[in-house]
Amino acid sequence: MKAALSVVLVSLRGQALKGGLPCLCSVTLVLMAWGCGGQSMGTGALPPLPLGATLEVSELPYVVTGTTVPEIRLSLSTAATEALEGSIIDLHRSSLNLDFRYGQQGEHCVMTWIAMELESAIEAPGWTDREAADSALVTMWDTYLTTLRGHEFTHQEYLHHQARDISRELYRIESPTCLLMAAMANATAARINDRYSQLNERFDEENGTITWPPWE
Repeated sequence: MKAALSVVLVSLRGQALKGGLPCLCSVTLVLMAWGCGGQSMGTGALPPLPLGATLEVSELPYVVTGTTVPEIRLSLSTAATEALEGSIIDLHRSSLNLDFRYGQQGEHCVMTWIAMELESAIEAPGWTDREAADSALVTMWDTYLTTLRGHEFTHQEYLHHQARDISRELYRIESPTCLLMAAMANATAARINDRYSQLNERFDEENGTITWPPWE
């Protein structure tokens, strides 16, 4: 038996600018969290994905110009309005698509196969006037961008842990029959997704704001 679960996690972070028989079952969850970005909880290697899970990571830059702090501030503000429709500078999207199969084995119905496709996409500022700027400004920008990417790294860590927990908990499910297996699996995955949505939201709320310039 086979079932499918599609989950979309959308996290928006604002930055302060000073100034058996085949059985197919499915459910879609949309979880949204808003907050202010902050420092990453970790920037080392990502934890391993569970067996059957794959991850695609992409970064989509939007143009930021200027050779002074005020010019870059204005460009960031303009990009927020034009490219990201408001005061949001940094946009991160994570998705988790889950497929699973189950079947009767002896006295219990159990999971026999789990596959997940994970995606993590970041829309972040791309500074085009780097070569024309002085070294101090370049250092400031690198610090700023490192903070942004570090924040996103933590959300990617959460996504890895989320996939691990879903895989582990689904493989633990046992039922006398397969009649309720899909519903039990979907409920388990939904509970885990809700927990990680709250973790991501709490991380955004507790880690301050990302500002330009980074040490102002």
